[in-house]
Amino acid sequence: MTIFKEDKKTGLQCGVNDYGELFVGNERSGYNLPDTDENRERVLNDFDYWNKDKNARLAFELVVIWETGEKEVHAYATEEEARAAGDGYKMAFGNQISWTGTRKAATV
Repeated sequence: MTIFKEDKKTGLQCGVNDYGELFVGNERSGYNLPDTDENRERVLNDFDYWNKDKNARLAFELVVIWETGEKEVHAYATEEEARAAGDGYKMAFGNQISWTGTRKAATV
């Protein structure tokens, strides 16, 4: 395994796993992608995004409904980022996901 970046406080890591796939995540959640230049840029950007200032304006949400019925909601700055994350979830966990979708985040 090769770790590109790691946040020891949150446990978030990105790099290449023992199977030669790119990954970003921690011990509870994350995703894998084939190792391409474009995907390397994506996992590095996602790592940076998830470690940035938590007070940043997050205008869109990705909703993931798992086959178990569990629901997750993840916030993103743009709809494009939310859709890209949804594609990553589908690629990594396709048969375990019942539904994904994006929506505007509730205004505070």
